[in-house]
Amino acid sequence: MTAVVCTTAEAARALDGPARTAGVPVFVMPAPARAAWGGDGAQAYEFFAALAEERSAAGHPALAVAAGLKEPGDAVSAIRQALHQGDRTLVVADPDWAALHADGHVRLLEEIPQAAGTDDESGEAVDDAAAFRRLLSDSPEDEHRDIVLGVVRGEAAAILQLPLPDAVEQDAEFFELGFSSMAAVELRNRLVELTGIEVAADAIYDYPTPAELAEHLLAEAMS
Repeated sequence: MTAVVCTTAEAARALDGPARTAGVPVFVMPAPARAAWGGDGAQAYEFFAALAEERSAAGHPALAVAAGLKEPGDAVSAIRQALHQGDRTLVVADPDWAALHADGHVRLLEEIPQAAGTDDESGEAVDDAAAFRRLLSDSPEDEHRDIVLGVVRGEAAAILQLPLPDAVEQDAEFFELGFSSMAAVELRNRLVELTGIEVAADAIYDYPTPAELAEHLLAEAMS
């Protein structure tokens, strides 16, 4: 057995001991995303988080997950990355910030800029593209290539459901990595949304590796 997934506190209690004895390397306890901020399932999620801490301290990795993403593949990728990093808890969600504020979760959200839809310093509206531009402008020029390459590799890894951006070799051609024509379109759309740069629909054919595509995006960003 390589993994145990428990969806209730009772199951987690019952399977914790046997999983430790058997040396099961992955012990995941999922709950609805709303459980992380006090909604349905909050009590179970608190138990999951405490058990994950206890197991990890004893050398038995575990992860408590509060998940609610529209794209299940994104959640799988996030869980893999969290397990790789040794995290104990993880929240992956497409939250309705306005609804959470209306439900009285203001204190929980006050340190999350996206929750208010504003930049934490200026108070102005912020989006992914604005954050990307600011990151470039605030970073030394010799770091720009690595920043853009990290974005390309990160989005490619998410599409391929790989655990980490480093799993995407920068000099390997996208189609050798497992991309299809549909995946190429998805990558283009993700990059447009994240960077605000108008990426041509056939860019992956003209710039067939992550490194080449990143160089192209950087040139466009600086023009």
